[in-house]
Order: sequence, then structure tokens, then C-alpha cells
Amino acid sequence: MTPTISTPRMIVKPLVNATPRQVRWLNTSEIVKHSEQRHVKHTMETQMSYVTTFEGHLWGIRDIDKDVHIGNVSAAIDKNNNVADVGILIGECDYWGKGYGQEAWIAVCSWLLDREGGRLRKIEAGCMANNVAMLRILAASGFTYEGERLNHFLFGGQPVGMKLFGRFR
Repeated sequence: MTPTISTPRMIVKPLVNATPRQVRWLNTSEIVKHSEQRHVKHTMETQMSYVTTFEGHLWGIRDIDKDVHIGNVSAAIDKNNNVADVGILIGECDYWGKGYGQEAWIAVCSWLLDREGGRLRKIEAGCMANNVAMLRILAASGFTYEGERLNHFLFGGQPVGMKLFGRFR
């Protein structure tokens, strides 16, 4: 069961519905420029299908003071290996660069690795080598660099690597 997790500025709670806000984020090129979602046209139907069929944990991130949904965090679980691939999207640009993503990421990752919480032995994450914001979050949250898939993505027509990170319990 996906829990609700509180931080000083946010509540990170299970995401159970698609919203027009999420669809707008996913269809805004600046917001998804470092995501493979940039190649997909999203609708309420595709987003609702994603939310209802996701295997793992899916959270919406909300600013407590303004009661605004600002982003999502996901943890796709590989039960056979007791690991999860974790991802985050802060869709509200007004919240970029203010530590909200890092705060939500650390809270979720801590729960996933906790023996009383998610009980996973390892969490993993990958990002484009030029995604400076995500690289900062990974460095600040105890992830270890594990390697790179060289020239994995095309970004603006140019090859960019995919950096891979992991964190153990």
C-alpha cells in the first residue's frame, strides 16, 4: 500500500486520478525536456490509464501551504529483485530550483528503503547526463554513480548519455 508521506513543506500522497494539470505538464516541452515523455502526446485518457495500471508506488506532491499539486514521484517495483526504479517530475515551474523536488525525493526514497516502510534493498534512478537539476538531487540524497549508457538519448538532435545511480538500504 502506498502511504502518505509528510515533509516540512509538502504532503506526498498516493496519486489515484489523472488531472488536466498533469496532462498540461506532460504536454509542455520545457517541463519534459529531460524525459522520454517528450515523445508522447498525452490526454486525460492516457494519463488515467497510466495512473490506474502503474505497478508500484505513485505519489502526487502537494504544497501544504497553498494546497497545490506541484508534481509526481513514481517507484516502479521489481519484486523479483526487491528493487525500484524511482522518478520525479516537478510540473509547476514556479517550484523549480527551490528544493521541493529534493525534499520530496529524499522523503520517498527514505520510505522505500526503510525496513518498516517499502522494505526494498535497493532503489535506482537514471537521467540524461545534461539534467543538472536531477544530478543535484541524486548527489544530495545518497545515490552512488553506477555508470553511463553512452549517447543513449538524442537531445536537440545531439547524443547525450544516460547516467545511472543506485542506493542501497
